[in-house]
Amino acid sequence: MKSWFWGLAVTAVAAFGSVACGGSAISPEMVQRAQSHDASASEATIMKGKQLFEGKCATCHALPAPTSHTAEEWPEWVKKMAPQAKISGDDEKAVLHYLLGASGG
Repeated sequence: MKSWFWGLAVTAVAAFGSVACGGSAISPEMVQRAQSHDASASEATIMKGKQLFEGKCATCHALPAPTSHTAEEWPEWVKKMAPQAKISGDDEKAVLHYLLGASGG
């Protein structure tokens, strides 16, 4: 009985955390915003960028909110921080696609 309860509790916490953090869904609006800056942006590149952003950038510092910079500011920040995160090429572009889509502008 106890293991069933703890399993249910862990599942509930995980589900709540996913909803509270916005889950991993990439909205059509995010794709449109990213594509307005770079036509090659797609749901797949934005998802990859989100995973890289959360995985690589958080190893050194607290993650800034995507809305903490404008779509015009993010390219400079990504270019500056990519060497520290040891990302380049398509990975750097994917992070930028995510931030352009999630920045709201």
